[in-house]
Amino acid sequence: MGSGTWKHLAHSWGECKAHIVFLPKDSCAASFAELRNVWREIFPDRALQKECRLSAGHVRLDQVHMGVAIPPPHAVASVSGFLKGKSVLASA
Repeated sequence: MGSGTWKHLAHSWGECKAHIVFLPKDSCAASFAELRNVWREIFPDRALQKECRLSAGHVRLDQVHMGVAIPPPHAVASVSGFLKGKSVLASA
């Protein structure tokens, strides 16, 4: 135990992977196509700020899909909120 992607706290080991999907409010095709390249650069950097790792990701025409490996001290909701919120601020 302890090899690979497992993370640990003082008395526990674990692995948390989440599939996060969100739909931007302004999903018109023209602006979304421009933001697609910006988001591909932003999300990995923002994930590293929370000690997370993006295992997969896909930016579709009106949706963003991400597979995120989250360390034990962080909640899935707080990480997804952080990624969504910071991506909007960075792309504005």
